[in-house]
Amino acid sequence: MFNIDDYKVTTDAIEMKLMNPYHPEKETGAVIMVLSIDHKDVDAVAAKIRQRQVDMKNGKESITLKDSEAMVLEQVSAMVVGWSGLGNKDGEEVKFDTKTIGEFLTENDWITTQIMNFSCERRNFTKA
Repeated sequence: MFNIDDYKVTTDAIEMKLMNPYHPEKETGAVIMVLSIDHKDVDAVAAKIRQRQVDMKNGKESITLKDSEAMVLEQVSAMVVGWSGLGNKDGEEVKFDTKTIGEFLTENDWITTQIMNFSCERRNFTKA
């Protein structure tokens, strides 16, 4: 299982305002601190993922949808370095925890989608 503590994470992040999944024009009040998809720490995770993909293909293993989803989750988890204002289904605040971020994002895939979209849009407007 992926453990973000295996990677060096810095604070070179930008605030992403989390939008309501049912009303995308409305903010939820939550903020997620996101590293750029091309940040060196995120890129290191992506390189490990690419190597696993190569190893799987060379071993003649097919990459399943489950494998692909896990790889996306791994990269997105590496991009998130903090958050505030997130609550669970019971309305209790969810504290940022690097050990359970993957589980939280799996349960809230709409947040993962917003992070990926935010990161891709941001990348389109930054210098290489």
